[in-house]
Amino acid sequence: MKRKKKPLQQSAHPGPPKRKISEMIQEFAGDFIRLGKTPEDKQNYLNGACVAWNIASAPAERRKKLVDHFLADYRLHNPSTMKPLSQRSEAIWST
Repeated sequence: MKRKKKPLQQSAHPGPPKRKISEMIQEFAGDFIRLGKTPEDKQNYLNGACVAWNIASAPAERRKKLVDHFLADYRLHNPSTMKPLSQRSEAIWST
């Protein structure tokens, strides 16, 4: 015996439909993610984009601390690529 499909319930919050997070990430970071040549590279670019998204979404007074935390973690795991990134970050935050 087949079950009857339940009708879709109306949202309690009228307004435009919500967008999927994946659509928003694709919109703001798609070109960046496509720089990756392998699936692993693309995943790393996606991870970086998500970190940037989260930092940008944080209250302004917390952003520098979050960037510093990210850079400390990145330095630990990527010592050979850190000098250019560190110099750029210091130039941005010192203004």
